Amino acid sequence: MKHILFFLFIIYSLNVVAQTTQPVSKILIKYSRGYNPFNQLGVYSRGEIFEISSVNDSIFKIDRYFKITHTTIDSVRTKKDTAEISVKHRFISKRTIESLFAQLNITKDNFNASFIKPQLKKPTRKQILDIATKLDKHDEFEKENVDDAKARIAKIQNFDKLDSFINLNRPDPNVSLVIVDAWDRLDVYLINKADTIRYIGEFHQLLAQPFSRLDRSKGIVNLQINTTIAGILPKSSILRKRLDINSLTEKYVEWYIDKVL
Repeated sequence: MKHILFFLFIIYSLNVVAQTTQPVSKILIKYSRGYNPFNQLGVYSRGEIFEISSVNDSIFKIDRYFKITHTTIDSVRTKKDTAEISVKHRFISKRTIESLFAQLNITKDNFNASFIKPQLKKPTRKQILDIATKLDKHDEFEKENVDDAKARIAKIQNFDKLDSFINLNRPDPNVSLVIVDAWDRLDVYLINKADTIRYIGEFHQLLAQPFSRLDRSKGIVNLQINTTIAGILPKSSILRKRLDINSLTEKYVEWYIDKVL
């Protein structure tokens, strides 16, 4: 029995290696966030598209970068505005592209505080107070209780109980969310001569985890997907900010003020 299991493991490992070493010639990264406007006038969707292709055997580059806006004009008409943004000398090593392909196919145990916390910047006092005001809990930080308020802010800035927050929001690779009348999604297309492989991340869950490959029933949980894609994109990109590990800080502060204080 042990020999059979070992043989099956070898076959599985070779299959994974084959999947993650296919020569990618082009990558499309598409991001869109919006909602069904139901004839409500104004902007109802924003998005970005990045086209990345190989320059030679060792270098890729961002060829084109588009920002897209959809607007409702009236009860009948909508408008799509597409602006191409200039990207100068945005070169990407082949190793980075291969790493992205590998990460999208490997689950890693890194959705935890030991991986996340070192990458987080402390929220400012103003950010914390603004969130408290939005939650109608500004009284937790009133000037009459200066010492208590300082202690509470210090705990939040030091990410007190971050482990608990992460455990409560840990993504389940077996569960996919279905959201009606709204979307906040990233699509990554890896294209080679043989075919196109598509991966999807839904931002209705923290950091768009898990990522799903269309021909698989189980998703991939791996925060190195976020760091790899974010490192590829220009600093001005909306998607880069959404993928950044720091983007969960606001959710953490909301949870701490609402559930812990």
